[in-house]
Amino acid sequence: MFTIYTKEACSYCLMAKEEMRRLRISFKELLVTPSSPLMGEVLEKSGHTEVTLTFPQLFDSMGNHVGGYEDFLDYTEEVE
Repeated sequence: MFTIYTKEACSYCLMAKEEMRRLRISFKELLVTPSSPLMGEVLEKSGHTEVTLTFPQLFDSMGNHVGGYEDFLDYTEEVE
């Protein structure tokens, strides 16, 4: 199961979730707000700083950082 960190009103987050559904990839969504403790978690796991963090941030079933939406598209092309 993939984990996807999202934020509200994020078109790339919506597109990533739609692509995951299309590919029938199960995922757990974690909504991140600026004051959420999840912000620190996603920063640490992704290796980003707050300044460079974009959404969504995706992790595969092994917990490996896939990246953002475009990285996810590249990732799914490689495994097909």
